[in-house]
Amino acid sequence: MMYRAMTAVLACALVVCWLSAPAATQMHSPASSPLTLTDKLPAASFSLPPDVVASAPAILALSITKVENPGRIGINVFVYLSFPQGSEGQKILIGNVSLYPSDHPAGFLLRSSTAFQQMKARSATSKSSKVDLLIEMSRANEREPWKPVELVVAPPEWRKE
Repeated sequence: MMYRAMTAVLACALVVCWLSAPAATQMHSPASSPLTLTDKLPAASFSLPPDVVASAPAILALSITKVENPGRIGINVFVYLSFPQGSEGQKILIGNVSLYPSDHPAGFLLRSSTAFQQMKARSATSKSSKVDLLIEMSRANEREPWKPVELVVAPPEWRKE
């Protein structure tokens, strides 16, 4: 019981720190619509503007603004840079998060600089290449069948160090 209380306090502290960060350190991508992930469609992506790709921001602020998870199954969210390379698409992991409690919205800060560096090291993108922020949802326990789940992910916010 104490573990849950401490986890909740730490999660709240992270969200408060994220929300209270000075606006001057935030770089916003152009307005776009939120993504909806479901048990039937567990992956979707945001197109990244060329200026975001060129600036390779250090931090991604990811907000899951709505969670419908009546079965309270454990949910993991994986975040990738996705881009074409040759005849295939490539993806580089930025990071992954888990919802706790599994039916509550949350905000997360992920270090994105390493993924941008890896992408540039692969010479994967030119100025005309399309780069997406791919969001994939999965069950924490893959042996458990999907139950109805819906997550709404707000457009990404990019921040400098």
